[in-house]
Amino acid sequence: MCSNARQITTARRVKNAFSFLSYLLQAELPIDFTPDGVGHYPCDLTLKASDDVRLYRIECTVIPSGSVAELRFTTPAHTPVKQNVPVVNQTADKWLLKADITGSGFTGPRSMTAHAQSTSFYPLTFTPAFESTNKGQLKLMNTADGMEHTFSLVGVGEKPLALEHLVLHCTANQRKTVSIRVPNVTNQRLQYHVSSDLPIITGAKTISVLSLQEETFDVALLSRRRGDYSGALCFVADGKPFIEVDSDGDEVGGPAPPPTPDLEGYTVWYSLEVHVLPAPCIASIPVSCAYRSATEVDIPITNPGSSELTLQVALQGDELHGANELVVSPSSTEQYRLTYQPLSVGIKSGSVIFFSEKVGEFWYDLQLDGMTAEPVTLSPMQCELGRSSTQTVSLANPTGDPLLLEIQSPNTHNYSLNTKSPLVVPPKSTEDVLLSFTPSALGRDRHVAEIVFVSEKLGTLSYNVSGSGLMPRREEPLLQICAALGLTGTTVIPFTNPADLSVMATVRLTAESDASSWSLLLKTASDIALSPHSTLYIPINFKPSVMKAERGRCSVEICCANGEAWNAVDGTPVYKLHFHYPIDGIPEYTLPCTLKKQPKVVCVANSRVEEVFEAPLCAAEPG
Repeated sequence: MCSNARQITTARRVKNAFSFLSYLLQAELPIDFTPDGVGHYPCDLTLKASDDVRLYRIECTVIPSGSVAELRFTTPAHTPVKQNVPVVNQTADKWLLKADITGSGFTGPRSMTAHAQSTSFYPLTFTPAFESTNKGQLKLMNTADGMEHTFSLVGVGEKPLALEHLVLHCTANQRKTVSIRVPNVTNQRLQYHVSSDLPIITGAKTISVLSLQEETFDVALLSRRRGDYSGALCFVADGKPFIEVDSDGDEVGGPAPPPTPDLEGYTVWYSLEVHVLPAPCIASIPVSCAYRSATEVDIPITNPGSSELTLQVALQGDELHGANELVVSPSSTEQYRLTYQPLSVGIKSGSVIFFSEKVGEFWYDLQLDGMTAEPVTLSPMQCELGRSSTQTVSLANPTGDPLLLEIQSPNTHNYSLNTKSPLVVPPKSTEDVLLSFTPSALGRDRHVAEIVFVSEKLGTLSYNVSGSGLMPRREEPLLQICAALGLTGTTVIPFTNPADLSVMATVRLTAESDASSWSLLLKTASDIALSPHSTLYIPINFKPSVMKAERGRCSVEICCANGEAWNAVDGTPVYKLHFHYPIDGIPEYTLPCTLKKQPKVVCVANSRVEEVFEAPLCAAEPG
């Protein structure tokens, strides 16, 4: 009996012979094995007799006929790239695989274990030594059954990446030497030609490096001016073998080997980042100036040479202004003039840098002190008492950030701004603020004030303002009262005491023609006491009797409650001030509709029609 009868059957042709020994005789049992495909086939064979039972374990492994897969690698020279090669083990046993690798640049472990019923990976690495295409082979052999997995390998080495990114530091006009390692990973001694695209780097033109070793190469850094530079330092082999000679010029070690074409152009290079720091300054110059002002600084520059010296000038600091070139005659001294105009308050640093190819770079440090701005005196303002006048205050923000200004104005009775605190001024812009002046007395004695804008960046911005209160001479804006014929219309005039002291007010109402149409609705019209800046509401009635417009006038007379005179104007004492409010009374009349139909006019486009309608003018004044 066989437990795997599908694959193993008895037949007359013998594929595999198994010997079965008994106590007295030996016999052969032919077995036919027909696998379905690649894999491992276990089988249990049982032989039974009347007095004996025998059990045999048979395992057959079927290997593939021999397919070869190709693996391709592409990477810059000296840069390793790894690829995991999958190995599929579908059997119930783990495999121990031995690896055999051929080809330049290919490396990997000597053996690996492929676990049962899973996929394992063999790590294969390709590291090209130079630009070339390398071919090789990877064989993974199963030590249990001799089955081989073969892979064809193709590795392409491209132009090498930088061996390292070097960040170097030096000082302007000072030489500095830096040592750089140069490797040789080939099996031949190489002579490199050295080149760089940075003019501030100098050194030997060639360097020789033994096989599989490295040497140090010294480069000198010398820059005539500060700045940041980037470039490359390249070591390129010419492919020719290095020939060593003795003191007599004879070759040492016999004739030189032939050139190696594969090594011609072999390159090792570094990417460079060089930061050149400024040398110590010639002198440090303190400069101070108030915000919204400017100051000039003269720096003497001497040319001790016998030829004309042209210097390029660079200013570091947004608040500094000056020429970008200075020419100094032989054996003479010129003054370089720069202007400092602070854009904010506080202490900052600046510099003025001079450079020429002859003398290199030298510079002066500037200690900049932006002080609080001087107060600005605005134009004097004038206005009649009881009225207001305005002028514009421009607030500039020269910085690149929004400017926050807190507003401080102690005299809010006479001066006000059309904005709230804090005021935000956008970057690099100007905000116009409207300043209103409302006098509270005659003259300018009480109308002097200081308006302050406070900022962290600009400090305190002060504006001095003064105003004069004038005699009220102009009439107030015209008012209108509309009333139906025979009925009463009412308006209220608010009168505010413009003074900082108590006054006594007298109200009078006059008419140009019909005084009976007007009436003043006050219990008392004289000696009305008003406290400072308080308001008196004056109600006025208009009752028309005819269809005719009437002009009335309301006059308010005020005097100081203490009986004193107002401030003298033109040397003349003033005891009473008058304010006049003109009023137009407009009568209205509603015409009753006695027609059954509304009048209608019908007309064709681009033509003309005339109709006559009659309407009685009731209550109209004759003439």
